[in-house]
Amino acid sequence: MTSSETVQDKQIHWPSVFQFGLAGLASAGLLTIAGSMFFAGLLQFIDPSSAGPAAAATTMMVAAGMATGGLLALPVAAYGLARVLGSNLPLPNKLPSWWRWVILVSLVVFVFVVLIGFLVSSVEAVAWLALPPLHVLGMSLPVLWLVWIGTRKLIGGSAQRSWGVFGAGLVMGPFFILILELALMVLLFLMAFFVLIFVAAANPEIVTTLDRLAIQLQTLPSDSRRAQVLLGPYILRPELLLGSLFFIAVCVPLIEEALKPIGVWLLAGRKLTPRDGLALGMLSGAGYALFENLLQGAMPEAWPTLAIVRIGTSVMHIFTAGLTGWGLALAWRERSYLKLGLAYFLASLIHGLWNANAIIFSFTMLSLEIDGPLDLPIFWVAAAPATLIVLALGTLGGLLFANRRLREPEVEVEVEPAA
Repeated sequence: MTSSETVQDKQIHWPSVFQFGLAGLASAGLLTIAGSMFFAGLLQFIDPSSAGPAAAATTMMVAAGMATGGLLALPVAAYGLARVLGSNLPLPNKLPSWWRWVILVSLVVFVFVVLIGFLVSSVEAVAWLALPPLHVLGMSLPVLWLVWIGTRKLIGGSAQRSWGVFGAGLVMGPFFILILELALMVLLFLMAFFVLIFVAAANPEIVTTLDRLAIQLQTLPSDSRRAQVLLGPYILRPELLLGSLFFIAVCVPLIEEALKPIGVWLLAGRKLTPRDGLALGMLSGAGYALFENLLQGAMPEAWPTLAIVRIGTSVMHIFTAGLTGWGLALAWRERSYLKLGLAYFLASLIHGLWNANAIIFSFTMLSLEIDGPLDLPIFWVAAAPATLIVLALGTLGGLLFANRRLREPEVEVEVEPAA
């Protein structure tokens, strides 16, 4: 190898190559899946023997969300490619002053989106076609407001770095989180299965009961309410509630809060300030929240409620990811690992409380519809949503407080090289 070739190799910015390759593959994969789902949704609508227009609308909404994720990965890939080729893209990293008017207009647009979604959701012939674009707007606009509220006047560095962090949260975070959660779910399921085998061996009547239940379920339509009645005594059990709380309110938050700020993890060693860690953590969390929002499937009549509920979930995801990102920056810069541990614990606690209330609310509503051995107090029907509202408002206040606390007077500084 000649000396000129060695110099050329050293000039290759491998993180940008990685950014271009990963984002490009993610974009191609998501757009391909979206195309397949659009086709499947179309078949569901025109084939009378299929699930019908309502299912077609749900499929189309998820497909539109997949396509949006694929399109958003394109700028991430473009910035990586531009850095590799030694060119610059014209998009600025800082938003212009008139951007606040865009935010205000988008608030009005969101209200109309939800209202239109409510009107068309009951018209099957229209819902499958109208709801997908409304779904994209309804799930994206709140994330836009929240990330603007949290990162306003905090984002520094290059536009490539910002898009790279957002893209990591959008693509890499959900991918690794899904793998870990599925692996843990399989492990817990196998443990429960072996426990059930030992219990059944000691109590043979359990096998007879399960066989009888399986035969009864096979004779029922898939959408029959009778199935809920039959399964009620097995679903509404304290053991299942505790198991659900352990997995969804303990394990899931610990996994997600560690990996949601994955965009910050990828910048380890870049001497990030706590301000950078907070802002970039929120940006990575916004990518994760947006992807999760876009892939939410709901029957048409439930979509307006889903669009409103996801605002609270989005602010929770963005704030907790920013909190962990802030802790990571402190740990790397000041060796303050205690603050990182406290930030991670607080983020996981907020997320866990959110999930726990959602689980308890679901079990309580189910216990009101069908009989089971688990008798939950009816006040949870109101207490759980009220707690979620308090958590949503609290994390929104946290966004505002953190932004104001870490915001510094704008001064002319040298732009940091892109990641």
